[in-house]
Amino acid sequence: MFANRKNSIQFEIIRYLLTVLLLLFFFFPIVYSFLTSWKQPIDAFSIPPKWLFSPTIENYIMVLRRADFTKVYINSLVVTVLSTALAVIPGVLAGYALSRFRFRSKEGVANWILSTRMGPAIGIVLPVFIFAKTVHLLDSLGILIALYTIFNLSYVVWMMRSFFDEIPVELDEAAQVDGASLLQVIIQVVFPLAAPGLVATSIFCVIMTWNEFLWAFMLTNRNAKTLPVMMNGFITEQGILWGQLSAASVMVVLPIFVFALIIQKNLVRGMTFGAVKA
Repeated sequence: MFANRKNSIQFEIIRYLLTVLLLLFFFFPIVYSFLTSWKQPIDAFSIPPKWLFSPTIENYIMVLRRADFTKVYINSLVVTVLSTALAVIPGVLAGYALSRFRFRSKEGVANWILSTRMGPAIGIVLPVFIFAKTVHLLDSLGILIALYTIFNLSYVVWMMRSFFDEIPVELDEAAQVDGASLLQVIIQVVFPLAAPGLVATSIFCVIMTWNEFLWAFMLTNRNAKTLPVMMNGFITEQGILWGQLSAASVMVVLPIFVFALIIQKNLVRGMTFGAVKA
């Protein structure tokens, strides 16, 4: 018995050490980028890296003084919020339909929706660019919102379908027996139970849209530029402005980090509430 207890304690110690090592491994780029954002250029380029240095706020000031920073930040916020909302609303309804209703070729429809995300994005960049140019949507927020909505829609449908599958259909039937309409069942019964899944799906769409670079780079120039494209501007002919790039990275990551902290309880529940069910 004593030997089993000793082995259990050793196992717990090893598990915690491995957890700490994994956290250090995954958080090291974030921590290093944060430290670099407070370094002067001579310290940012030093080899080996300096861990003890005199911090400066100059990098953040230089980023905030950029003429396009505020506009680009607003562009990213508008595109992210609108495309997420436009993808989540119909995606949730479609996911509910695929989960609850029986109709011919239901699985075929579900697989077709998922197949729209199987092709590489680079393969359709040229046709989309030509279309956007033809209808005069280049360098506009509208084309980005439409594309991100379409790209996120398939993920929303499949993720929410899995969440709805975890909710007993008997609850729907009981509410309908009590006189509730289908819309009332969805809003008053199913949605509150699927809220964690909805939160997890929404933050997934937010992260995918907020970090997207390829389409924003190909379809925008000045008016509709987003944060990932702006950060590409810190790579100059004279070299990479590591301090300013790191400061911009911190300011780009911060909203998502705060958002995740605020909804972390629902996010964790959502990730373990049928999101990976086949």
